[in-house]
Amino acid sequence: MFSEYFSRQSEDLRRAIAAQLAQSGPRPQGRDRDLRLFQEFFAFLGEHLPAEFAVATGKVRSKKHLLSRGCDALIFRRWFPRLIEAAGGYVPSEALHAFLSLEAELTPATLATHLNLTRAMKTLYAGDREYQGVIPVFSVLFGYSSQRTLLLLRQDMKDLGDEKQIPANFEPDMIVCLDRGMLIKDWEQGGEYRVIETLEDTLLWFYILLVEYLDRDGRLNLNLRDTVKVAREYNQY
Repeated sequence: MFSEYFSRQSEDLRRAIAAQLAQSGPRPQGRDRDLRLFQEFFAFLGEHLPAEFAVATGKVRSKKHLLSRGCDALIFRRWFPRLIEAAGGYVPSEALHAFLSLEAELTPATLATHLNLTRAMKTLYAGDREYQGVIPVFSVLFGYSSQRTLLLLRQDMKDLGDEKQIPANFEPDMIVCLDRGMLIKDWEQGGEYRVIETLEDTLLWFYILLVEYLDRDGRLNLNLRDTVKVAREYNQY
């Protein structure tokens, strides 16, 4: 049931972005990028998030600091409907559970951009607290395709992390390539990335893991893995 449903959703997302790119061509990066390219993905998130969560594009603030750079997608617990307005146009870091960067194509440059954002966001969230492992605000880079293999993307991330000397818990938690699979932090292996070739089930497992990430305090009482009709074996590296 869920597998077939998310397979159809995945095809819809692919068709939508292909049509957008065919109409307007590649969009610029940085400040000038146009997130309307991903309007179907935003609709997907809005229709599938648990009811107590909301998604917004914008910036984050803690009690002491502001993150000047905007994020493509911020997923936060909606304490009340006008939370962002009450916080001066920002999402409060205490309410933030996950943030995403969206890319039509994953490249070493887009990995580096999201890595820098992740370090800044997790530093803001951590504040004066010292985390030895998982920092409970989850960083996701979601891409539709890549000319590089998942193994090369993993090597790119390792090279970037080593070059910038970024601790493993200040790196992205999940990197998604919609037509191939995912890179997921494996804390049993010291925070190294595990490559999982989920292929046509990638959107399904992105969603399941995202909901698990959002449920960091166990309040949702959901086990979406039980909804997968057939347990499949995926190549993992």
